[in-house]
Parts: sequence; structure tokens; C-alpha cells
Amino acid sequence: MSRHAQARTLTLLAAVLYAAAAANAQPQLELAWEVPTPGVLPQAILPDSTGRPVLHVALKNGGLAILETAPQGTPRRIANIAKASLAGLDVMHLDQQDHLLYLALGDFFDPKGAKAGLAVIDIADPSQPRVVSIWQSDRSLHGAAAILVRDRYAYLGAMEHGVFVFDIADPAHPERVAAFLPDPDYPRPNPNRTQHPNARGFAIRDHHLFVAFDSGGIRAIDVADPTNPHEIGRYVNPRMGRKQQAYNNLVIEGDTAYVATDYAGMEVLDIRDPARIRQIAWWNPWDAHTLRNLWFNSPGHTNQIQLDSTRHAVYLAAGGSELQVVDVSDPARPTLAARYGEPGNKLGTWGVALSAGYVHLAYISALVPFQGTWSGIKTLSRTR
Repeated sequence: MSRHAQARTLTLLAAVLYAAAAANAQPQLELAWEVPTPGVLPQAILPDSTGRPVLHVALKNGGLAILETAPQGTPRRIANIAKASLAGLDVMHLDQQDHLLYLALGDFFDPKGAKAGLAVIDIADPSQPRVVSIWQSDRSLHGAAAILVRDRYAYLGAMEHGVFVFDIADPAHPERVAAFLPDPDYPRPNPNRTQHPNARGFAIRDHHLFVAFDSGGIRAIDVADPTNPHEIGRYVNPRMGRKQQAYNNLVIEGDTAYVATDYAGMEVLDIRDPARIRQIAWWNPWDAHTLRNLWFNSPGHTNQIQLDSTRHAVYLAAGGSELQVVDVSDPARPTLAARYGEPGNKLGTWGVALSAGYVHLAYISALVPFQGTWSGIKTLSRTR
């Protein structure tokens, strides 16, 4: 056999072995349990960060629910804080620091507007959560979409009003110390109501807060002094042209950001220099850049995103495509590794969370941009 033939054979063998290894590494997903929430739309699920077998769930008009899980069997609800006890505001998102939960309040789906709010909940005993404090805006805004807590500061995504920053050194008296609105005229000058950017998701790296600013792209905000935030970088996908973009959420690993981009799948961004964010790759399964995809007819809409850095896998709540798992072992070549659910089955996800051996999905009832006829929580066991 010639050296050329030998090299070609070795290359082919390496490709086969790589494909086999990749197939064996793909997560296996099976339904472990499900809990319906009729009349209530779960927005976000947060496994307890202290390791307790507990899930904290933002239930929108259903308030805050706390579920106790077990290795086998359906979990049981051990506590609930009703909307009425939270200034009458819907619970849209949540974050945890030690024994405290921080809730983003205010229905951002409400076309009439809602106050934006922040609640602090003591969960030292998860079965008896206690409201420590509630802050709310003095007028109706457009609710709140996200909350992120780092050390003594909390960042609240106040939709078209941008980012509110709170000093939470005293959780009983959170103090708003800054409000920052990234330029709403980028990338589209004078946006109409549908085109207006909204602060939808956060991730933080060092002293830079990265904001998924909806149709306003990804913004890098310097928060070295949280009382004086200022923008130092911005990014939108140039390959989308004039089509509306929707940056919903993101996660960060090192110098890389993975971004849920609604009907455009997921972008992988190099953020080592926040002032010059650049695209590494684009996982675009639904051809969002073409005129065939008009948003409302897209098979999928990615919203919340989670990263399993150990397995180099990104988990995406993908609307009518339910769960999409993307292999990012090579961030420059993201590929679909696994999925759960099928487009057109009238089930749609909004939220996703990971815990040891499990993936938790929040399903909502909806008419657009996907049809959802069931609301509740499904937990899948994941192996490999």
C-alpha cells in the first residue's frame, strides 16, 4: 500500500473513531417525571445552589413554588408564596445567593405594562420561605425579565428600561443605586414597539456584565463601579441583514459566550475583548437568515440556555422544538448532540435548568410563536 493510501486509510479510520466517540458521548434523555401547572405558566426553574434536593420555580401568576425532589418519583410541593404576597406582581425569574432567593417581578408579557419589582426571600428553611423585602417601581414599566446576583449587587433586567442595579448589602432594604439604558437606536434607529430592545438575560465575567438586549444585540457593560455602569462593546450578527434579531439569554465559559438567539438558534461569541465581540460560530438549524423563516413559522425559538461544561454541551429551551442539546467540544463547530420532543406536537418550552443527572424543562401554554397546549415542568434523566 502506498504512503498516500496509508494516510487516507488512517484519516478515514480516525474519522470513524471520532464519530463513534461522539455518538457514545451524546446524552441519553428519558422522562423521569412531570408536574402539570394548569392555568399557570412556569418561567424559570432554579435547582438549589447549596445542594439541597429542592427546585425553586418562578410560576408567573402562580408566584414562587418550592419543590422537594427525590431520586425516584414525582416531587412534592413543600411551599408556595402567592402573587398576592409579592405586591401583586408575577414572578418571572430568580437567582440565589446562599440562603436567599432574589425574584424578578412584573409580567413582561402584559401589553398594558406592569411595575418592575425585586423580592428577597429567605429560604434557610425551604419549607417555610419568608419574604424579607420587596422593591417595586413607582409606576408601570414593562415588568422584569431577569435577575442576576453577584456579591452585594443585584442586576434586574427591566426590559426596554434597561438594567437596574441594586445594592443588597442589607437584603431587608435593597437600594437601587443605578439605572442604565443601553442605546436603543442600535442596530435599528427609531425602533417601533415591536423592534424596541429589551434587557432579557444576563451573564457576568470579571467586571463586565453581558446583556442579551433582545433586538438590540449583545451589550458589554462595565460594572467595575456598579453605581456607574457604562457600555464598552456591542454586537449583532451581520449575516442576518435587516431581519429582526432576538438575543434572549446567554452563558459564559472563559472567553466564550453561548447565546440563545430565538429563531436563529445559537451563536458562539469570542468575548476576550468585550469592546470587540466577534462571532466564532453560528448554529443556525432553522435557516433564520433566509426569507423562508419569518419568526412565527420557525420550527424552534431558543430562549433559556444552560451549559454543562464537563460534557461540553449546551442545553437550549427551544419553544416548539422543546429541548435541543448542542455539542460545543469544538466551539467553532457546534453540532446537534441530542434533542427531546418534536416540532408540531403542540408542546413548547420556555425555561431550562440543569442539576446532577437531570435536565428540568418549563413548558408554557401559548399560541405564538409556537403552539403550546400544556403548562408544567418535565424532568429528564440524562446519562453520558
